[in-house]
Amino acid sequence: MPDRVADLEVFESIPWCQPILQDPDFELASTWSRTYVAESRENELLGHTLKNDNTIRGWISLYNRPTQTRPLKDEVHTLMSLDQGLNGYPRVIHGGITATILDEVQSILVSVCLESAGLSPDNVTADLRITYLKPIVLPCVVLIKAKIKDIKGRKYFADAEIVNEKAVVLARGEGLFVTVGREKL
Repeated sequence: MPDRVADLEVFESIPWCQPILQDPDFELASTWSRTYVAESRENELLGHTLKNDNTIRGWISLYNRPTQTRPLKDEVHTLMSLDQGLNGYPRVIHGGITATILDEVQSILVSVCLESAGLSPDNVTADLRITYLKPIVLPCVVLIKAKIKDIKGRKYFADAEIVNEKAVVLARGEGLFVTVGREKL
């Protein structure tokens, strides 16, 4: 997976990213939506349009390692390198991009959690609530931490937050994701 390796290189030289990358309780995994599928145009937004040195330069995700007491992958730490092609105001990320990032990280987490349970990963966002706390000043590297809070049948409830290198919370998201069959998408 060349993209995964290339994206990893974006973060390896950043000192505050080292503890995240080396946390033994988390393992690196590819981010599906960063792989553009030309035939179907699937993942075009994040795997093509927002995948360049002027927008989202790097994106890597590390999921909790399942244990006997915690068998599902239900938590993720995602590092992103964001650049000025995401501006709303000068040097400040557009609020819609913030919402997109929080939505995508949570939805992918639900997919990974479903797969870790042996289920189909397909899901859709049913509800998303964003709280903007501080401007995300560009360019920057941020950490998005997301966790599945509850599972009720086909409904997965997740929380996420975007933090900067000083662990200041910049935005929060709460999402409800519902599993669906691929044929309904």
